[in-house]
Amino acid sequence: MPLVADADNGGSIIISYNLEMDDGQGSDFYAVAGFSPYSMQPDYTITNVTRGNTFRLRYRVVNAIGYSDYSTTLFALVATFPSPPPPVSLISATDSAITLSMRESANSGGSKIQTYELWHDSGV
Repeated sequence: MPLVADADNGGSIIISYNLEMDDGQGSDFYAVAGFSPYSMQPDYTITNVTRGNTFRLRYRVVNAIGYSDYSTTLFALVATFPSPPPPVSLISATDSAITLSMRESANSGGSKIQTYELWHDSGV
């Protein structure tokens, strides 16, 4: 899918995207796609990433003149929804108070759980 030659790309069509990322722990960038072989694929799936890590990604394009500057760096946290927390346990109840116990979810999904919510109905 070569792009049209115009003033913004030096009058030469884009011949490749060059995607780079780090290891999710702040290492140097390394090429994921686009050096050799060249890649005109604008969408790319990266596999074998570790949940809980934040990866830095950037890309640039190349034409017959050379490489562009890099894009702004994207920070991508690899995470999913946390698992549901265990059921609430009743500790005690009086005519004016209920004491409950709540436990953390077994799996945070790769990102620190920031808050829990406890909802109740009117009891009717």
